[in-house]
Amino acid sequence: MKPKQDTFAILGATLGMLLGPLVVILLHNYGIKSPISDDTITLTLSIFVFTALGLMVGMSIKRSHHD
Repeated sequence: MKPKQDTFAILGATLGMLLGPLVVILLHNYGIKSPISDDTITLTLSIFVFTALGLMVGMSIKRSHHD
C-alpha cells in the first residue's frame, strides 16, 4: 500500500472522530436522547461508530480511485 492511498482512510477516520460527538451533542440539544442513560458511554460509542464509518468510506474512496 502506498502512503498516498491511505490518506483518504486516515482523513475519514479523523472526520469520524470529530463528527461522532458533534452529532450526539446536536441531537441532545434537539431533545433526542440516547436509549443509553450514561452520556459518556454514548459519546464513546459514537466516536467508535463514526470512526469506523469514516474509515470504511475512506477505504472505499481509496479503492475506487485505484489506478
